[in-house]
Amino acid sequence: APFEGESSMRRDYQPPPASAFQSSQRLGRPGEGDASSAERVGFEGESSMRRDYRMPSREEMREAVGVQSARSGSREPGGSARAPFEGESSMRRDYQPPPASAFQSSQRLGRPGEGEASSAER
Repeated sequence: APFEGESSMRRDYQPPPASAFQSSQRLGRPGEGDASSAERVGFEGESSMRRDYRMPSREEMREAVGVQSARSGSREPGGSARAPFEGESSMRRDYQPPPASAFQSSQRLGRPGEGEASSAER
């Protein structure tokens, strides 16, 4: 039986009236021959990232790299000695492989098409 209801998207988000589209067409698109497009002013604001997170100076970066190298015992400037990962990924924890018996039973059944003559060989 075909669906005879109404989705919540169609119920809650009705399209605007056709007049809304007509009024936007009368205004024209920016940059299409209107005089105001030549007088546009660029953005003169500041993002919160640029305001709140100051880029460190070269000296501060060199100091930080030197401190890290001394802590990690690395002899190369800027290098770091990493300890090997000693944990378990969530993929390996959550998705255990099937038991070996599952593979053995699938081999006994054979793959689809094995042992049958293909249509080209007939």
